[in-house]
Amino acid sequence: MRNLTQTPQAAGRLAETVATAQNGSTNPLTNDQAKAGLQNAPGNTSAIAVTEKAQQPPQVEKKYPLPPFTLETALQKVQLAEDAWNSQNPEKISMAYTMDSEWRNRDKFVNGRADIIKFLADKWKKELNYKLKKEYWAHTDNRIAVRFEYEYMDQDGKWFRAYGNENWEFDENGLMKKRYASINDLPIKEEERKFN
Repeated sequence: MRNLTQTPQAAGRLAETVATAQNGSTNPLTNDQAKAGLQNAPGNTSAIAVTEKAQQPPQVEKKYPLPPFTLETALQKVQLAEDAWNSQNPEKISMAYTMDSEWRNRDKFVNGRADIIKFLADKWKKELNYKLKKEYWAHTDNRIAVRFEYEYMDQDGKWFRAYGNENWEFDENGLMKKRYASINDLPIKEEERKFN
């Protein structure tokens, strides 16, 4: 009969056993025993790596500065948001928001990072030569209010300046969990642009 501990499949099963034991099961194998068994199995490198990884605590996403905000850190948060949005990189921007972030943007309701990425990608297909300026308005421990204006050109070559206000709420890790934006557009002539 073949010794199962000498196959890569057995090594994988042993790693699963260790993971199960770490989740509170009554499996009699200790972590040291499981590792010893894995070390005796050929092709065991990935299984040992899985075991080691299972023992590490999950990393928590953090976006500094964290609440509670001071005037200085609230101003930093506003500037970071302005810089990120001016990058027009939806994936990068989405990382500043919680996985289930809730938005109201004009008449659109957006929920979660996947929706944020799609919303922003669609936005910048329509709003060309986009340039944004945000201004701190007020803050509390985990909330910040800003006013902003940005300019863009539509696909017909017409220029607009958008004016608006945003209310932000952050979780304890500095990720924005709520964003409510009210925005109005004003048609302008190209020579009236403020942001170049």
